[in-house]
Amino acid sequence: MFRPDGGASRLTWRLLHDLIVGLPGESLTKTAMRDGLSEEELAALASQPHKGHGPWSRVDLRLAAIEDAQRQQTAVMIWLAGNRKGDPKMPEPVTRPGVTGRRRGRQLSAADKEYLAHLRANRGALPDGMKFIAAS
Repeated sequence: MFRPDGGASRLTWRLLHDLIVGLPGESLTKTAMRDGLSEEELAALASQPHKGHGPWSRVDLRLAAIEDAQRQQTAVMIWLAGNRKGDPKMPEPVTRPGVTGRRRGRQLSAADKEYLAHLRANRGALPDGMKFIAAS
């Protein structure tokens, strides 16, 4: 191990422990550790509560996005093949660490709904008295 200032740091037992614990679950070291456990030890580890959320890599996030898209596509295809009453029932997205349930947008006020209805009815034309301000 090397420090940024060029000096060598000592590998302590604490640092070694932290490095091993920080390895991904599919690493050779973690796999070898799991393979060395008995069935009872594995069952005891599985029954312990999970502490925190591990970080997801970009690959994990992309795979979750692909799974979400595939499940949505399947839901739409089932809806298209069925009786098509109402909107298709979309599945919940894959649970990601630190994210709880679907995000709900803010509730629109009556004035907001009236403004949107005017835009739709008038092909995007602003109501009287309002003017477009370009962003700088």
